[in-house]
Amino acid sequence: MHHPSLKVNTWGVSMDVAHFSPSEISLGVRDGFLEVRGKHEEKPDQHGFISRCFTRKYRLPAEVGAATIVARLSVDGVLTVEAPVPETAVPAAFFIPIQVIPAFKPKHICCLPLIIICPRKSNSNC
Repeated sequence: MHHPSLKVNTWGVSMDVAHFSPSEISLGVRDGFLEVRGKHEEKPDQHGFISRCFTRKYRLPAEVGAATIVARLSVDGVLTVEAPVPETAVPAAFFIPIQVIPAFKPKHICCLPLIIICPRKSNSNC
């Protein structure tokens, strides 16, 4: 669930951040990348104590403006980040034609060397 997706006219990414509270997650844009960071200090869990931190970076499409990015955190801990992509930037479908190139077929196919047998004549070079 960490791969960016590109739906028609929308770029987005979703990730599970259930181990972090909203105040422990930060989002930002730097050098054309969306940066998602999460960090919580040591706290008890069923096995003892744990502290966690992560940083994820996703390259934004060049057409996405940082001010258009929207982030939502669901009650089950899924962070969804989306941004509109201008309609001209990503076509809904684009088909690339395949050009078929005919195979080269030589006129004479031979797997043995050509041997010319000439009758022996004094003035003949074959």
